[in-house]
Amino acid sequence: MVHVEITEADVATALKNRFKNEEVQLLKWKLISFNEEGKLGYLGDHYKVETTIQRNGNEENVSFFVKTIPQNKTQQDLVEAGAMYRKEAQFFNLIADELISILSKITPMVPDSKVYVIPRCYLANDIMMIMENLIEDGFEGKSADIPLSAEDFLTSMRALGRFHAASIALEERLGKPLIEEYPELEYETFLNQSPDHCLKTWHAASLDAATTLVPMLEKYKNQPEVVKKTQEALPVLLRDLMVKVKAWPDTRNVFCHGDLWTNNLLFRLDKEGRSLEVSYRYLFNP
Repeated sequence: MVHVEITEADVATALKNRFKNEEVQLLKWKLISFNEEGKLGYLGDHYKVETTIQRNGNEENVSFFVKTIPQNKTQQDLVEAGAMYRKEAQFFNLIADELISILSKITPMVPDSKVYVIPRCYLANDIMMIMENLIEDGFEGKSADIPLSAEDFLTSMRALGRFHAASIALEERLGKPLIEEYPELEYETFLNQSPDHCLKTWHAASLDAATTLVPMLEKYKNQPEVVKKTQEALPVLLRDLMVKVKAWPDTRNVFCHGDLWTNNLLFRLDKEGRSLEVSYRYLFNP
């Protein structure tokens, strides 16, 4: 099991990457665990780093959002077997800046604003990522227990559309398919039908659970033929899904989020509480 320790050197590197050629001195910093606040994630442990720095002769406070591989062994084994952090780190280290550059040209913006769809990451490796703290820019999460409003949903879809459009623009800029330029990102983390895939038992258990639950649904309790057809169709649908989500060599592919649900979205609202922008909290499976 890998023990993760966020060090002052890590924080200094994140500051250097954030402020690039500016002279920045780290005066003090502290690590705050979101885990202790009950904000737990299954595929990662989450923290906030608060720093006090000297920049351009002025003292200021800067914070980062940090996620690390989970320190629970069962969860860590799953993350490592699926190469989840390695793949996401490759995305941020190799591709994110290119997509952000493209998004800045295709996204309606006001002067002095910035693209938020893809969060900026200032340090990414196989065990941790130090990212911009979007809460500082007015973003907030939504409760997964409450369905998104139509407005929030449309804002999310527009952000997703821009993300996919930037992928197509990048492929045009490269002059060759994305999977040829970035073959290391073709590996499917979750929906993989290989018998050697680390999540094969998860797939089997999920399918068993889904088929078992069908006759328990109130709507179909007295419709045995519907139950039978549904239970027969589910395995076929799952196999078909795994085929359809993979990258195809002879067609146009785009980068996908891979774990798109409410908990992985952050919204920036206007004064009336209407959603203006969406940013992805994580991209586990680009």
